[in-house]
Amino acid sequence: MKYFFNNKIYFDELDISNVTKEYVSWLNDKEVIKYSQVQYKKISINSQKKYLNKVKNDQSSKIFGIFFESEHIGNILIKNINQINKNAEIIEHAVKKGIIEKAGAWYSYKGDKIGQGIAKTSDFLKENPKILDEIESLVLED
Repeated sequence: MKYFFNNKIYFDELDISNVTKEYVSWLNDKEVIKYSQVQYKKISINSQKKYLNKVKNDQSSKIFGIFFESEHIGNILIKNINQINKNAEIIEHAVKKGIIEKAGAWYSYKGDKIGQGIAKTSDFLKENPKILDEIESLVLED
C-alpha cells in the first residue's frame, strides 16, 4: 500500500519483489549505509528476502521503501507497533467514514457484528488480517 506525501515522494511497504541485484548492491554500498545498523554486514539477495519475510510476518514491525517518483531512495523500519492501538485507530476512522457501523458498544462490518467494544473488535481484526487490510485500504482512500 502506497502512502503519498506529494505527487513525487511516497512510502510503499517492501516485499521480496523489491529485492533485486541493484537493491542489494545499494544495501552494500558503504557510503549509503555508513550510519545504518547493517553497516558491518554483507547483504545477499537471499538474506534480504529472509529478512523482509521476517518483518512482514511480525505484527509489531513494518518496513517501507521511500520512493522519489519511481526511484527507491531509502528505507524506513518502524518497530514496536502496538497492534491494539493501531487497530483501534483504524476502527475509529472507519466508523467516522461509515465503513464500520457502531450501535452502542457493537461494531459491524458489511452487516456482520465483528465485536463488542473496541478491544474485542481489534482482536477480531487481528485474527482476520484480510478484513483488516480491506478496512484499512478503505479508510486510506480519499
